[in-house]
Amino acid sequence: MFWTLDEERKTCPDQPCQFYDFLGNPPTKKSFEYIETWEVIKKFFKANGHAIIRRYPVVCRWRPDLFFTIASIVDFQRVGKMGIIFQFPRNPLLVPQFCLRFNDIPNVGITGKHYTCFCMIGQHSLFDGKQGYWKDRCIELDFKLLTGPFGIKPEEVVFVEDLWIGPGALGPSLEYYVRGLELGNAVFTEYKIENSSMKEMREKVVDMGAGLERFAWITQGTPTSYDVTFEPVLRKLRKEIGIEYDVEFFLRYSKLAGSLDIQEVRSIKKMKEKVARMLKVKPEVLEEKIKPLEALYAICDHTLTLTFAISDGIFPSNVGGGYNLRVILRRAFSFIDELKWNLDLFEVCELHAKHLKPMCPELSENLDIIQKIFELERRKFNETKLRAKRIVETLIQKDEKIEEETLIKLYDSDGITPELIKQHLPDLKIPPDFYSKVAERHMSEKKFVIKEEIDVSSLPPTQLLFYEDPNKLEFQAKVLKMIDDKYVVLDKTYF
Repeated sequence: MFWTLDEERKTCPDQPCQFYDFLGNPPTKKSFEYIETWEVIKKFFKANGHAIIRRYPVVCRWRPDLFFTIASIVDFQRVGKMGIIFQFPRNPLLVPQFCLRFNDIPNVGITGKHYTCFCMIGQHSLFDGKQGYWKDRCIELDFKLLTGPFGIKPEEVVFVEDLWIGPGALGPSLEYYVRGLELGNAVFTEYKIENSSMKEMREKVVDMGAGLERFAWITQGTPTSYDVTFEPVLRKLRKEIGIEYDVEFFLRYSKLAGSLDIQEVRSIKKMKEKVARMLKVKPEVLEEKIKPLEALYAICDHTLTLTFAISDGIFPSNVGGGYNLRVILRRAFSFIDELKWNLDLFEVCELHAKHLKPMCPELSENLDIIQKIFELERRKFNETKLRAKRIVETLIQKDEKIEEETLIKLYDSDGITPELIKQHLPDLKIPPDFYSKVAERHMSEKKFVIKEEIDVSSLPPTQLLFYEDPNKLEFQAKVLKMIDDKYVVLDKTYF
């Protein structure tokens, strides 16, 4: 079900009912750069009573069942014997939370909208009937944000009702679209799931997540969201590498390529052939034009993910979350080698840190670590390339057919990417979702055991002061309770 002020609308606002009508035709009164878009949103919510807090790390150390922060609401979730509880440092609040997700790796660079690293603008409120706010106020604020600072006409905004079900909780949700693009999704978590039944929560949660990349994109109507998100980075890299950017052609392509989702399309090759026919060009001409740009978009995304992850304390490796980082780093190396570019990936990280300094100044402080890790990983990758040649020669001698499972095994055991094998076997068909599949095998939930749960429900919440002054080393607090001569509960804390 969808809601709109447009009496003429008969269909839903999502694909395939509606394509991206904002491309080359933005619905906003002004166009904003990426950082500028965040400033507009921040100013609006601050004026409407929200505390603006700093991002949490992308490495999710406070959730023992997650490797990475996958959504802004995860910042405030704590796991105990009774399931997930919410702890908000301020109420209501807004957070520019950079998130890492690795389920869409094959789509990154192709669809114009998929990322492994993106900024989720988290608008959150804890509502107990007195403090915070609930559905009506959330919808009112989001509608005013779109029609006020961004100047989108009210009849352009379409709300779509849905149901959200998460780990141990559920509630209705309201996605909002403008000209075919989903900008945000407000989830109203109000029921806990206990013993296969629903129980109303005492404190209900407003969990609105909006993509900063998409908000900036819709104000400019560029062919892809990457063109806005990475604008200064792309501008410099295109010039260095010598990539020609035919904006008009790419705009026409992008209006059709929004439907290119490798998870949903059986054959990306056939889909691109269909798009080529619609554009009245040969498939090989289309591929020649778009492949370098798709690779560059993916490199920009992957290096941003690595910049945040390494800065926050997790490195590429063969285990856990580090495995995903090595996957995307080697994918980026493969793009560079395949296209024979003289490109230093660390330089891309430096450009990201410079671009995002107004939002995330800490990225610039960790560049020396990133450089050392990239140099080490490149040496390892070069060694792997030599092994790949020997292994492929052995497979050819044995006349073995290289199936998908063989490719995955070679990557897992020897770190050999399909692109390296393809250099020696040009006819090799690489599964489009290869990197998603290898990542999934290493992203099973972390096992954890909760040793002890202490009931403090009768005490008022402890005020978390760290977010107000993270540099403070001393503070005074009142002891609310002593428990078993082992624990103290304070009224406020900087820990």
